[in-house]
Amino acid sequence: MPALSKPATPQLLRLSPELRNLIYRKVFGTAGSKRLDLLRTCQQIHQEAASLFYSISNFCVDLNSPAMVTNAVLPPIDDRYVRFIKKITVNLRAGFPALHSVQAAASRLTRLSGTGIELEAITLAIGAAEGVSPIMNTIWDDSIIPLDHPIVAAFAHLLETGAAKVVQLRLQGAWLANGAAAQLKARFGSRLQFAATDGTVIAETDSLSQLERTSTGKTASRIALGAAVEDRFFDPAQPSPISDPGFAGLTIGDLFGADADWEGDEDEEMTDIGEEFDMADEEEFITDDETNETQEMEEDDLADIDVDLDEDLMPIDEDEFDHYADSYNEMARQQSIRREGSASVRFLINMAPELL
Repeated sequence: MPALSKPATPQLLRLSPELRNLIYRKVFGTAGSKRLDLLRTCQQIHQEAASLFYSISNFCVDLNSPAMVTNAVLPPIDDRYVRFIKKITVNLRAGFPALHSVQAAASRLTRLSGTGIELEAITLAIGAAEGVSPIMNTIWDDSIIPLDHPIVAAFAHLLETGAAKVVQLRLQGAWLANGAAAQLKARFGSRLQFAATDGTVIAETDSLSQLERTSTGKTASRIALGAAVEDRFFDPAQPSPISDPGFAGLTIGDLFGADADWEGDEDEEMTDIGEEFDMADEEEFITDDETNETQEMEEDDLADIDVDLDEDLMPIDEDEFDHYADSYNEMARQQSIRREGSASVRFLINMAPELL
């Protein structure tokens, strides 16, 4: 049996590593998804080109995304390639330090230092606390980040361990506690940058006050009552609203006003349901035979209808259809915004009128 011939080495791999890197960089610099086809050619080219691809690209990930076994640090990026990343934007949310989602996000940031990563810059786009409406976000303290917050400890760890040369904070619906911005700037200097919502870097120290907000002492976990709000709004370190003495004496009048109009009379005794529900007054059930007979009659009536649907249908222009679809989507978006605002206003009127 003749020996199998060894596959010829691709022409690309015969070039020097420097030339191959120039080619990889040129390919990844082009637009379109086909540029990634280079990673599917062979194992050696994949290993060489993948490290360059991750090092020259600026990624954007969401720390709240579900993680798998192979991408536990920065999903959906595979853990094998995290150490090659040089620039990345990370989306995460503010919230109570004791919340699992907040601690999980901070833990992922901290774990970056153990991957061997050497970031040139990492941008933390911190949004409002999850589940807090835009109106209540300016009143509650859920989106205020103090110095002892897990997120602060996480990016401070990245700077102190050298995993990141520069950390940029971009607060979008979140604030730092009073005095926190100045203290952090004094601690890390130029290695810590603050940016406005549009990405403009705030250079002057006097302008850092716009990133801070005074605490009101009101949070979602204090306002939330019973099971009307999900458990993620409750601070495990605090008593639940049901057992909190502040909620123990609440009445309907306290929540909605003494003149609240309710149907029915509180003094009226409940009527025995068994006395009011009389089976004799109910209509007789329809038998299976009657149902089949009715269905056959309907099918016969439909069979007598002779309509050419193709003649009645009018052709639809694709551009016109797209226009109507876009208009409908915009209308649905505006209605959603109005409903969210109306819900916040109704909540304030009923639950916390003193905040209006």
